[in-house]
Amino acid sequence: SYERYLDAVRATDKAIGRLLDWVKAHPYFGQHTAIVIRPEFGRDDEVNEHGHLHHSYGFRGTHRVASIFWGPDFNRGVDRKTVIDTLDMAPTLTKLFGVDALHAQGRTVPGLFKTI
Repeated sequence: SYERYLDAVRATDKAIGRLLDWVKAHPYFGQHTAIVIRPEFGRDDEVNEHGHLHHSYGFRGTHRVASIFWGPDFNRGVDRKTVIDTLDMAPTLTKLFGVDALHAQGRTVPGLFKTI
């Protein structure tokens, strides 16, 4: 039911808040931890083999969702204009680890990382 869904969302939000509070308060992890939150939003109009709506590759709206990037490597602030596609996650996350995503189809999210 919708109420059970809201309960799950609230519990998830609370758990993420506890984790973020702990990381921020820790002397080492607060300075060396990146947290990336990319929820799965949206269902398309294509019914799968189980009779449910899902996230098909053909329905681009399900691949563009709100994203949170928090940590010392990221610029601060809110960007409501840059569209982050699912394909952008591999090159963005591999850059965070200092690895090239040679065969990735997406792009590193522009303006996300601090420049040194």
